[in-house]
Amino acid sequence: MKTKEQESSENLATFFRGAASLYTVALFLLFGVCDALFYSHHSKTFWILRIVVVISILVSRELVKRVGDNSFYRMQTICTFPFIVGSSAIVWMVFTIRDHSSAYWGGLGIILTALSTGFSFSRFFYALISGYILLAFGVFAVWYYVETGYLQIFLQYIFLIAISIAGSVGRWFYNRLERDEYASRAQLNHELLHRSRIIEKKTDEATRLRSLSRQFSPRLIECIEQGLVDISAPQEQREISVLFIDIKDSTRKVLSMPPEDTQKIITMFMSDVMGVMNKHDMTIDKFVGDGVIGFTNAPLAQEDYVKRSILCALDICHLLAEKADVYEELWGSRFEFRIGMASGIASVGFYGDEQTIKTYTALGMVINLANRMNGKAPVNGIVMTGEMREELKKQDSDLYSKLTWELLPPQTLKGFETAKIEIWDCRLISSAS
Repeated sequence: MKTKEQESSENLATFFRGAASLYTVALFLLFGVCDALFYSHHSKTFWILRIVVVISILVSRELVKRVGDNSFYRMQTICTFPFIVGSSAIVWMVFTIRDHSSAYWGGLGIILTALSTGFSFSRFFYALISGYILLAFGVFAVWYYVETGYLQIFLQYIFLIAISIAGSVGRWFYNRLERDEYASRAQLNHELLHRSRIIEKKTDEATRLRSLSRQFSPRLIECIEQGLVDISAPQEQREISVLFIDIKDSTRKVLSMPPEDTQKIITMFMSDVMGVMNKHDMTIDKFVGDGVIGFTNAPLAQEDYVKRSILCALDICHLLAEKADVYEELWGSRFEFRIGMASGIASVGFYGDEQTIKTYTALGMVINLANRMNGKAPVNGIVMTGEMREELKKQDSDLYSKLTWELLPPQTLKGFETAKIEIWDCRLISSAS
């Protein structure tokens, strides 16, 4: 939006182009015929004065085109110049013919009307009106006083002052309306800018939420939108339950498959797994090759976080069993997967900054433990730590009793050699889901 000074400068230039148009120049020269008819003995001098005025108008018109609207006072000076030259020429004509009732007074009236109605109020304007047109003309009137008498001079002077006052009052009302209109537009522009920023912010938030919606469940996205989860909050220590699922021997298998079949089955596998995770409000943490890691109890606290993750694992097994024929056809043999689970403390939160991709993830030994547990799981089966098994017993004894548990022989887990970790095989019972 343009500044008030720029708009005033633009309005003044528009007024000047109208007041000093070529039609005005032609009319001013046409009146030169009157000079020759009524004041033939002064016609040469008057024609010279008129030509000087016309030149000042044409020069000012050209300067107005080049100045632009960045300086109102410079524009005002340029536009005023031909008015000063024109009024000086007319004053000279009036007192040359020594006729204070001359029609040339009307020319001065026109100039004063144009100045008082076309120029915005400023110190420059007041100096021009009071210091030159009126005061200087008054000095001239006294100087050239002859037979006319003071009354005639006084009446003509009052006539010019009245024109200035009337035009100034009109201009004052116009300026007031102009200020109010500008203030309204400025306020509207501010509101539009404010709304634009809100829309931009909401669009940015929506874009971020769309990217997060692939990681979080719809209910969690709802909580972020409602302000229950703060994306800018610092990381925190949280007890979580981790599920790690991957395809058995996929690295070797994909080397013998067409790339399009590999892409199709991996995409379908991840889509099925993530769909079930979202159903149970698990947070999808990351992808490791063809593996998917998810966890519960963060960002939203979940009292049944262990039960929730186990139900998710059972549902995944159930879904993949139902679609076994589809997977086997694409895979070219029996499609096998493994699920490892563990619970423990992890540092969870949004990692990254505004310049990089911000993602919600969990860091801690429990993630590695779930990975190691995955390697000990039977084909198309689930294993978990003894701690998870005991926690499920506390959270839902009914579900615990519906599952068949088998303690696997003690095994050493890489990175956990000194820890005594029980590995429990949780046999799939479809009715449990």
